[in-house]
Amino acid sequence: MKSPLTPSEIRNAQLSGLEAAIVGAICANPRRFREVRDIVRPEMFTSPEGRVIAPILWGYITQVGVEQYSRAVFDAKLPAELLPAVYAAMKSAANSALLSKDGEPGIIDAAELLAANWQDSEYRSAFEALAMAGFSGWQEADQVLNDVKARIVGRAITTPGDALDTLWQEIINGLAGLKKYTGISSGLSALDAITGGWQPGDQVVIGGRPGMGKTRFALAQCLEAAKAGIPAVYYSQEMNRASLYRTAFAWITGIAVMQIKGLDLNVDEADQIAAARDLLKAWPFYIVDDVFTIEDLNYSLLDYKDRHGVQLFAVDYIQQYRSKNTKKSHNTNDEIEAISRTLKQLAMKTGAVGLILSQLSREVEKRTDKRPNLADLRSSGAIEQDADFVLFPFRPEYYDPETTEGQEIDVAKHRTGEKGVVQVTWKNPGFYYPAEPIEPASFDPSMGGKVKPAQLITKTVTLNDDDEIPF
Repeated sequence: MKSPLTPSEIRNAQLSGLEAAIVGAICANPRRFREVRDIVRPEMFTSPEGRVIAPILWGYITQVGVEQYSRAVFDAKLPAELLPAVYAAMKSAANSALLSKDGEPGIIDAAELLAANWQDSEYRSAFEALAMAGFSGWQEADQVLNDVKARIVGRAITTPGDALDTLWQEIINGLAGLKKYTGISSGLSALDAITGGWQPGDQVVIGGRPGMGKTRFALAQCLEAAKAGIPAVYYSQEMNRASLYRTAFAWITGIAVMQIKGLDLNVDEADQIAAARDLLKAWPFYIVDDVFTIEDLNYSLLDYKDRHGVQLFAVDYIQQYRSKNTKKSHNTNDEIEAISRTLKQLAMKTGAVGLILSQLSREVEKRTDKRPNLADLRSSGAIEQDADFVLFPFRPEYYDPETTEGQEIDVAKHRTGEKGVVQVTWKNPGFYYPAEPIEPASFDPSMGGKVKPAQLITKTVTLNDDDEIPF
C-alpha cells in the first residue's frame, strides 16, 4: 500500500505518546477497543502517523468486531513503512500498566486526555475564526459553533427547528395514512393505543414473576420490530442463543418450543422451521448471550448501533448484570440503581428503545391478588424512576388453572400519558396475542375522536414521585 506520508515523515515515523498508548494497547488486545471507542475517534489523532493508522484500525475493528480481529489482516491494510511504529507502540504498551485493567495510568486515561486536547483545539480554532470573521448576524455565528459541536460529538446537532420539523412530518404522515403511530409498534394494537408505539430513547421496564412470560413478550417485541425492518438486539444471561432461536422459531411458525426441542416434527413442520430460519437470517435481529457486565453491554450496544443501526434493544434481566467495578462490600440496591441509570442513558444516547426485564419481589406470592404493582419491582426504586413505561404481563391461570379471568398487560406507569390495562390472550405456542373484543368498540372523545379498542381499559393517571406531568 502506498503511504500518504511524506519521505521525511516516513523516516521519522513515530506515534505521539498518547496515541502510541492507545494504538499499542488495542493492537495487543483488541477487546480493549471497547473501552475507548466511545471516547476517541480517528480524527482526534494529530500526528501524521496517527492520522493514517487510526482510521484503518477503527474502520477494520468496527467492520469485523473485536472477536474477529486479525493482526495479519490489519498489518496488510497498513502502509509497510508504518509497521515499525505500530510494533513499537505494542511493545511499549505490553511493558506498561496500560494493559492492566486496574493500572494507573491506563488506556482510558490516555483516551480521555487525547480527546480533551483535541476538543480544546477545536473550540479554540472556532472562537478564533469567530473573532476574525465578519458575520452578518448571530445565526451565522451560531451555525459555526453548531458545526464545531457536531465534529466534537461525532454526529449532527439537532436544533429546535429540526425537532419541530420532524414532529410536523409525523403529523403529515399520519394524516396521509402512512403511519398509525409515531413509534415502533408492539404488535398489540390496544397497547399501541396507550403508548403511541415505543419512542426513541424510551426505557420500557417489563416486570413479572416467573411464569408470566416477560421473556417471551420482550423477544416478541424484538421480532416484531425486526420483521418490520427495524434492527433489534436481545441481550440475555437467562437463556442461550440456541434456546432463544428455538423460541423465535415458535413465534414465527406456531410450533411449540418443546416440540422443536424434542425434534418431534413432521416434514411439513420441518419445512416451516427452515423457512423461519431463512427469515431470521434476513431480518435485522441479533442475539447476544456472552455479555455479562454493564460496561461490556454498553460497548456492545454502541457497536451494534454503529454497524447495524439498532433501534431497539432488550436486556434480560437487569438484576443479573453487574459492574466491573463492583466491590465485595457493594450495596446491591446502589448497583442496580447505577445500572438502571446507565441503561436509560444508553437509550437516550443511541436513540434506541430499551426493553428492560426485571424480576419482582416474592411478596407478590404472599398476596391473595397476585397482580403486581410498582412497589414489587425488585432491588431498587430507581428501576421505576428511570422508566418511561412499566409493564406487568399477567397470566392468572398460572396461579389458578380453574380461573375464568383473562390475561392482561398492565401499563402501570406512563411518564407522559395515560395508563391502562390491555386485555390479551396467551395461547400456543406460548405468546401474548390481541384479545378478541368482548364488546363492540366505542366512540371515546378522550381518544381525540378515535375509536377506542374494546380490549383497552384505561386508568386514571396518578403521578409517581418526580414524574413529569403528562400532557
